Amino acid sequence: MAPKKIKKELFPCLVYTRIRPMSDGKSDGHGDGDAVDKQYAGFDAKAMLIKDRKGVVEKFPFPQEVFGPESTQERVYQSTMNGLLDGFLAGENNALLFAYGQTGTGKTHTMFGPTESLSSATPHPEWGLLPRIVSATLMHMAEQSGKKAMRLTISAVEFYSFGAWDLNAKKRHMCTITPDGDIFGHTFTLVTAVGDIAPFIERVYSNRKVNATKMNAGSSRSHVSIILTLYQVEMASGLFTQTEFNVVDLAGSERPGKTGADRVNGFEVQGMAMKALETGKELPIAAQGWLINFELTMLTTAFALATDAWSTGSKYKPQTAMVPPAVWALGSSATGHARIGIVVCISQSPQNGWETWFSCTWGQNAAKLKAPCNKQKPVDIDKELKRAQKDAKAADDAVKNQGSSVSAMKFAMLKVGMQAYTAERAANIEALVAMRSSGSGEATPVLAGDNDKSLTRQMTPCGLEIASYALREAFAEFDKNGDGAIDEDELISILMRGVGENVVTSEEEAKKKVRPIMKEFDTNKDNKLQVAEFIEWWKSYRNKLEG
Repeated sequence: MAPKKIKKELFPCLVYTRIRPMSDGKSDGHGDGDAVDKQYAGFDAKAMLIKDRKGVVEKFPFPQEVFGPESTQERVYQSTMNGLLDGFLAGENNALLFAYGQTGTGKTHTMFGPTESLSSATPHPEWGLLPRIVSATLMHMAEQSGKKAMRLTISAVEFYSFGAWDLNAKKRHMCTITPDGDIFGHTFTLVTAVGDIAPFIERVYSNRKVNATKMNAGSSRSHVSIILTLYQVEMASGLFTQTEFNVVDLAGSERPGKTGADRVNGFEVQGMAMKALETGKELPIAAQGWLINFELTMLTTAFALATDAWSTGSKYKPQTAMVPPAVWALGSSATGHARIGIVVCISQSPQNGWETWFSCTWGQNAAKLKAPCNKQKPVDIDKELKRAQKDAKAADDAVKNQGSSVSAMKFAMLKVGMQAYTAERAANIEALVAMRSSGSGEATPVLAGDNDKSLTRQMTPCGLEIASYALREAFAEFDKNGDGAIDEDELISILMRGVGENVVTSEEEAKKKVRPIMKEFDTNKDNKLQVAEFIEWWKSYRNKLEG
């Protein structure tokens, strides 16, 4: 019996192109230079044109619209938001928009805008897509005040060297990502004004992996996903929805020779990348370039497989084996998780003809994608809060009951990440319930009382950062002898670095405090704090310790 075909409305991937203006070419490689076999030959209303040395023109009719060199940031925003922003704001569906292209073609400029524009609390002509989306969301929230209670958070995750990293933390640290594309352990920041974006972007820029190459003095060597999460509840009905708008700045693709790096063996690079995850050492530029191109190719493959599956009435099941985390996250959007848009950034410089041709080929293949876009089902917020609190408690219990065996420690990071995420989500839903109860749709402060079970107090966004940081960074730092546990001497050194109520002025005083700590948190009674035990102790002191 033939399998039953899936009948779902399929939405096209909305692909645009943006042409970078010519530069003087002295530092960025996008000025006038020696022509290669492929050359940019202009564009018409909805097609890119590439010619070869014989003058034969190849037409790429994939873009929804072509933004010429003189196109403004506002025009790019107005066009690319069609089909993406309204569904996100209405709580109907998620959205994903990313920029693809050669290094230095304007991806970061398109997504964020110049750094100086981000400090503007009012609309700035050079704002990129992200601040404009945030501004539009905040305006929508103000317009819906009284009808809906809403909260907006922002987070940032970097995909680099086969890992996922939190860029919104004070110090960059690793997150957990599942093959389904779910990310846990990253830091969320509440957004109440456009002015909140500038310090956020500053943290992201300071944590992101960049290197100087021949093509770009500050070339992005990683993919960065900025995630806007919108929680909302209707005041009258109590119906709740949660949607995400994911803005992704992909790393620049280029041939090895363009970066000034030598060619490398792919198998060697994969081994180097896995070792870098353990040691924290920087990958060579050549290895970075190979990984970037490999991930971009795998993303193309994911889209092609999704296109084939949905077009034949079959459900798309993403590949997971030998697939980088970046593709887990971005490729999962083709399952119906989000409506997808892409801006392909193009160089018109003659020496970059091959990269421009490849970008057009990539864009044309991406434009073939047609996938469903799952609508969010509104649910009763009181029931959702109970579910969220139950999830948070289960995740909290999983960390508390974490064993110290090698097999148990394999999932320690995931459990801590889930603990942080579920508590963050529950806190936001809890805040919406309070806002709805107030009747105004405006945020009301959560007062510190005697209810220690309050999820808002248990895990704030700051607590999220510390919980994840504790596992990957602080524990490793304080475990001086490298035995995988914190003994009494190591705990004494931590206490003597404390602040506030935890100030310890002498080793003798520190020793007196160690015994009660071990008694309370050393659950397996080995006179050491294992990772999970250490996290529980640190969380109880999280506002009084210096990292």
